[in-house]
Amino acid sequence: NLTVGGTGKTGLALTVARLLQANGWAPALLNYGYRATVGSGATVVSDGETVLLSPDEAGDEAALLAESLPGVPVLIGKRRVESGRMAVETFQPDVLLLDDAAQYWRLHRDVNLALLDARNPWGYGALLPRGLLRELPSALSRATAVMLTHTTRVSARRLDALRNEVARLAPRRPVFLGDYHAVGLRPLSGGLAQETPSLQGCRVGAVSALGAPEGFEATLRDLGAAEVTPYRFPDHHPYRPEEWAAVQADAASRRLDALVTTAKDAVKLVRLPLQGRVKAEGGVPALALDVEMRVTPEVEFRDYLMSSLEAARGKT
Repeated sequence: NLTVGGTGKTGLALTVARLLQANGWAPALLNYGYRATVGSGATVVSDGETVLLSPDEAGDEAALLAESLPGVPVLIGKRRVESGRMAVETFQPDVLLLDDAAQYWRLHRDVNLALLDARNPWGYGALLPRGLLRELPSALSRATAVMLTHTTRVSARRLDALRNEVARLAPRRPVFLGDYHAVGLRPLSGGLAQETPSLQGCRVGAVSALGAPEGFEATLRDLGAAEVTPYRFPDHHPYRPEEWAAVQADAASRRLDALVTTAKDAVKLVRLPLQGRVKAEGGVPALALDVEMRVTPEVEFRDYLMSSLEAARGKT
């Protein structure tokens, strides 16, 4: 990211990891471990078979990655050189995938994917704290490829203008589009997922702790929700039982049909009391929406990744 929060880094990390696995690579994923409580050193969250740490211990993003990627070791640590070394020595991967590391300078990257949120690519045009930029737009020149995300939320004219800006800042770099698609809706209390999710005509509460919750709420409307009541918490917020109980109570008072949360929030909420309460007990059903980031053009993106990694492997 050039900006903070909300561009889809974790979703793309999941997509890339699965793409690597499908094409015969053995990745290990290195995550910063934001808000992890186990310390800043290199730590294994998942060995590829067993998830070893809770969301409170590893951070919500790392926990989601670990639970969603069977066969992929997931490690956290502020120093990616250390977590990368641990991954190589312990699991012998043939590729390291770094989630959110554009500003980490100490580890060489053979592929450097830069994500830009099409809704607000330049973070209001100012660096933190005045704007959302971590560094200036000129830093896009370090990217080996650029991914424009949330493109369905902007007009074709605005998207074309952004493409032109990217071509100026990062000439001759391939540009791909990445957008979230709903793939399942499942009860937090357990049970089978609705594989073709629909909220047609429902009045729902949207529970999230995201950098940019508007996209999640818009997705619920796309699924047919007649009314969406937002319950927004700060990004990466560690939910407390009393907060979840308050959301449940408010949703019941509004006679909402369901509470819907993100997969990243679900890994935290399922560990709280009341997550399984249903209407028969006076509460509101709680559901998790599973999404995946799909990249277009898909074949060209796969070919770009595979050729880039093969070229890098040939240099070692």
